[in-house]
Formats: sequence, structure tokens, C-alpha cells
Amino acid sequence: MLTKTRLKTKEILYELKENAKSIDSGNIIESDDILKIMETGFSKMEYFHVIETREAIEACIGEEQEEKSLACKKAYAEYSLYVTLIGYLDSKIARLRRLYEQLVKENSDYIAMLAGKVATACNFRRRVLNDYLGVFGYEEEDFLDANNFLESSVENIIFKALFDTENVYGNFSQLISMGHSNMQDLFLISGFIQAYLEGFKKADNFDIDSIIFFYHKRRKSYIKYKNKCEGDRDEVKSILQKQNKPLH
Repeated sequence: MLTKTRLKTKEILYELKENAKSIDSGNIIESDDILKIMETGFSKMEYFHVIETREAIEACIGEEQEEKSLACKKAYAEYSLYVTLIGYLDSKIARLRRLYEQLVKENSDYIAMLAGKVATACNFRRRVLNDYLGVFGYEEEDFLDANNFLESSVENIIFKALFDTENVYGNFSQLISMGHSNMQDLFLISGFIQAYLEGFKKADNFDIDSIIFFYHKRRKSYIKYKNKCEGDRDEVKSILQKQNKPLH
């Protein structure tokens, strides 16, 4: 009886969490503040883990569920953070490079400092992309050879587009012309383009070091939250295994 009560308590807890976080499940981030955009992106990913954990708990304790896929919710949560942020960084890097070229012509004393900022922004973009790849269990080395891409995988084409830092826009036409009739593929393609452009059009004066500091700090708390959700799922499975009989 105590075991069943513990399981039902976790189920109720995640129902409450889902209701509390559902405000972060919208489609558009109405902000020009990149820190706010990152905060909202991480919140969307936490929201996905809440839904995933609640549904896993319900499945474990035998609650009836309608058949549905979480793939689109997961993809959108990741786009809201990683793809939007990469689009923003591409825009920022382009602006920093234009400014650098101007300072070179003027033989300015700030050339070295600006070159350092460009390098820092490029390295951070690679870090964000690698974090995104890590969600799928990939590493950068898996995508360095174009022959490794499976043409049937929209996700792989999207990753390939993000690696081509000089021509991400040019890859949009390739994504659109793929002509996938599968609705989930169409969602992935349109969602990717929307998220990237949402980030690219943002223009602000945030220092790149401040952006990096916030990203790492917020990501640390996100990982802790994600691990807590996964731990709760493991606990529920463990309780059921020890009980060795279904709950009704």
C-alpha cells in the first residue's frame, strides 16, 4: 500500500509540475534579450522532461494513455535553445567580423581585442553545437565526413547545415526542396528554419563573455533538473520491479 501511495504521489507531483511549467510551452519567444531567450529555451527543455517523466510514471503504474509521440515536443524544446542560440551567434559573429574588417582598414588599436572576441564567439558556437549533438549521442567527429550523413535523416541534414558556418542560409533551400511528405519531417524542417531565423534577427550589445557565462550557469542547473527527472523514472521502475507484480 505504501509503495502504491509513493507512486501515485510522484504521478500527482509531475501533473502539478506540468501545469506550472506549461506557460513555457508556447511557440514564439517575444524578446530581444538573448539571456531571456536562453532562459526560456532551457525552461522549455525542462518542460519536456516533466511531460516525459509524467507519462513514463503513468505507463509504469498502468494508467491508460492515448497513443502519442513526444518527438515533436522534444525537437521544439531543443530548437528553442540550441538552434535559436546558434542563429543568434552566427549573426553576432558576422557583425563582429564586419567591425573587425573596418578596424583593420583604420589600423585601429582595438584589432587584437576584437579578433579575440570573434574567436571566442566562434568557439562558443562550436560548444553549443556539440552540446546539441550530445543530446542525440553524437560527437563532432561523427559528422566531419559528409559521407556519414544518411540522406533519409532530416536531423542529419540539419546538423550538416549547422556545421557549414559560412552558408547556413544556403542550406535552407536544400531542406525545403527535400519534399518530405512525412508531417514530422516537415515539422523538423520548418521548426529549424524558424528557430534559426528567430535567433539570427536579434541584435543587441551583449558582451559575448556575459552570454557564455549565463549559458554555462543555466545549463548546469538544467542538467541537475534533467537528472532529477531521470532519477524519478528509475525509482518508479525500481519500486515496481521489487514489488514484482502489477499495480491496479
